[in-house]
Amino acid sequence: MNQTVYLCGTTRAVDQAFRQWVAGLHVQFVEVEASHAVVCDDGQFMSGCLIIGESISVVEVVQILGRLRDAQSCLQPIVITARADIAFVVRVIRLGALNVVMDDVSADALKSTVDEALALSSQQVAEMNRRKEILYRIDNLSSRQKEVMAYVVQGASNKTIAAELHLSPKTIEVHRASVMRKMKARSLPDLVKFSMTPCSSPRNGIALASQMPTLLPTPTFPDE
Repeated sequence: MNQTVYLCGTTRAVDQAFRQWVAGLHVQFVEVEASHAVVCDDGQFMSGCLIIGESISVVEVVQILGRLRDAQSCLQPIVITARADIAFVVRVIRLGALNVVMDDVSADALKSTVDEALALSSQQVAEMNRRKEILYRIDNLSSRQKEVMAYVVQGASNKTIAAELHLSPKTIEVHRASVMRKMKARSLPDLVKFSMTPCSSPRNGIALASQMPTLLPTPTFPDE
């Protein structure tokens, strides 16, 4: 996968020694303006990291991190600063920065941080694409198939589902087979896992709590 190191604000840390590290690798540098959020508008999730240089003001840093968070971006931001301000570090980390480094950081140290950012970004892109595909499959189920799936992942038997939906067990069996096929689920555990796919993006590797997608109804049925 081609990845990009976005540079926002000139920085002494990204010197020739660091740039030589990417020579021959599938990584490129792209200069961006602080006033523009680095997001993708074609439905694809971008992979890479954003290095926010020491020339960017505190206000702009906060704004940039806010835009990335609101866009649920998979880009991993690294903030470079000329001052060791604990309050500033805490604030930007809470806003989603992967790391904060001093502007006199060595090329090797910055490389290690960028390596981590690129690896984490790639993982998140893969996860977000997986979620997108699963939610697409759910969305393509018919209303009845969504009802049946909602009951199945709650552990209901075909007999119980048939009674709740006023259909024959044979009809439920047909719907259930269609759900498994459309969802590309190889087993019931697969289907349950798909139903628990979060609809939101994790930030910095912290997974959000699993939740039943709103695309599925929430069934209620008595204990057998």
